[in-house]
Amino acid sequence: MSNKKETQKVPSWFKGMVLKESEVITNPNTGESIELTTIEVAIYDFTMGSDRIAKTLDSKWLNSMKQEDLNPKAKEFWQNVRNGIGWFREHNAKAYMVLLD
Repeated sequence: MSNKKETQKVPSWFKGMVLKESEVITNPNTGESIELTTIEVAIYDFTMGSDRIAKTLDSKWLNSMKQEDLNPKAKEFWQNVRNGIGWFREHNAKAYMVLLD
């Protein structure tokens, strides 16, 4: 791993756990895989979990796209998704392109 990845810090907005092993993650849509550091795995899992929760909470809005159908409880989870995507764009653009783009 590069020195940059070894010095990655957990962002202040992150509310998850960081485990001790890196992992190879596969994009379920494309089949492409990439190895992530422990922090990257944690942020990826947090981002994808937040995405699933937000979509579940906002399922009515996703079907109608009407402002009145937005679920206010989903706002925090959509923000987590934006934070995770932004973090990957800044810290590992290749992983962003493989997994999140």
